[in-house]
Amino acid sequence: MVFTHIIHNAQDATDSHGFVDITTQVEGNIVTILVEDNGTGMDESFVKNKLFKPFETTKSGKGMGVGVYQAREYVQSIGGNVAVESSPGEGTTFILTFPAL
Repeated sequence: MVFTHIIHNAQDATDSHGFVDITTQVEGNIVTILVEDNGTGMDESFVKNKLFKPFETTKSGKGMGVGVYQAREYVQSIGGNVAVESSPGEGTTFILTFPAL
């Protein structure tokens, strides 16, 4: 569900001519997965203060704002991390890191 939430959000934020790319990397015992889009993006204040809070959303009338919160909580529960880089009008990259098992 972690990837479903993040990929679905990227698709929702990106128009039909945009892209959603997924890349992976393994370094030592860390797996990194990037989900990058060139959609609407989010401003720094939203990312810092609201993105990972339940019931906060940029989708007016669509979604409840719990998917990214749940994704981060799960990733952290298995020893991973979720980071976000985003700029309005340029897109967003979610950086998920996990310990390799």
